[in-house]
Amino acid sequence: SFARAAMSGVVRTTFRLGDIPRGMTLVHQAKNPVLYKECAAILESVKQFQEAAQLYEKGGQYDKAAGIYLKTKNYSLAAPLMDKVTAPRIHQEYARVKEDQGQWAEAERAYHLAKDVDNVIRINLDCLKTPERAFALVRETRTPGGARLAAQFCQQNRDYSSAIEFLLLARLPDDAFSLARQHDQMLRFAEILGDRGTMEQYI
Repeated sequence: SFARAAMSGVVRTTFRLGDIPRGMTLVHQAKNPVLYKECAAILESVKQFQEAAQLYEKGGQYDKAAGIYLKTKNYSLAAPLMDKVTAPRIHQEYARVKEDQGQWAEAERAYHLAKDVDNVIRINLDCLKTPERAFALVRETRTPGGARLAAQFCQQNRDYSSAIEFLLLARLPDDAFSLARQHDQMLRFAEILGDRGTMEQYI
């Protein structure tokens, strides 16, 4: 309607003139989702990040709101939005924050939402001390980076049989062969390699 359009114009102009408190009052009175987004963009452009994030959140733009909260270190305000965030990059940022805070379970969950499997595996190995979950993820996803982490963990714990398996999943057959020969695990190497290897590797 004309009245609604006129009101929106007044609200945008109020923000552009720098009267942030009055603009915030007016935009909340208008209760217009599109206007929330437009005014949030205006506020972000003039580095009024806290108010911008509030209006992005009101307008349903949770990725932008959470991104600003993380950028300005308002982690407690970002936390309730993370289940609504879709951007992997935002989940990764949040995961790093949780990791820095020593909150490993929350970090692992955020890396999972970011689809960052290698870091999920790393957190399970190094921080949560749940290697079996990490190993299951490596076997399921067959990610070379995660497999390398699992292989390193197994070597450190003298589990050479599993280390050989993960080195092969990491596409490091020469390293797997060397480890097998060094620790009398050639039968295990051949068993895992199956029909994919060469005759030289079986000898």
